[in-house]
Amino acid sequence: FAFVLVAAAAADPTCGKDGTSLLQLRGFKTASSLATSEVAAGDPKTGRCSTNTTEYVADGHACPSSCPFTQRVQKPTGECAKLCVEPHRCAELLPLRPFANPESMECEPPCGWKSPILGCAECASPGVCARCASGIAGLSWFELAPDGRECLDGS
Repeated sequence: FAFVLVAAAAADPTCGKDGTSLLQLRGFKTASSLATSEVAAGDPKTGRCSTNTTEYVADGHACPSSCPFTQRVQKPTGECAKLCVEPHRCAELLPLRPFANPESMECEPPCGWKSPILGCAECASPGVCARCASGIAGLSWFELAPDGRECLDGS
């Protein structure tokens, strides 16, 4: 059970790194207008951060230094949107991309897009896991490999 959830996290198809949604990839048309409040949420001039998954930031706007990480989410319209978040908010706002990657400044799947680690609960750095996930009610668990590059099924 834990493996299925973690595998789904690494393969999160809703909004990719390039900002393309699954609906857009499949040829669906999506609305493209942004409300005025969406621009202000992560506007570097105001310094406001996204505090929930509906405070979007218009593409092309940089995130302020107080919340420098980009978290991609899918709007109800099917379009992808950008949030500006603090590192710890990556997991809070979208558990599928909990890792605040200091190299890309993006919230990414466990331990990064380039080398995701299935079963990792906490990353030490891109491509290196610090702690593997534990299973529900002891049904399954993962053991960290000595080099931190994978979580091994310990069940």
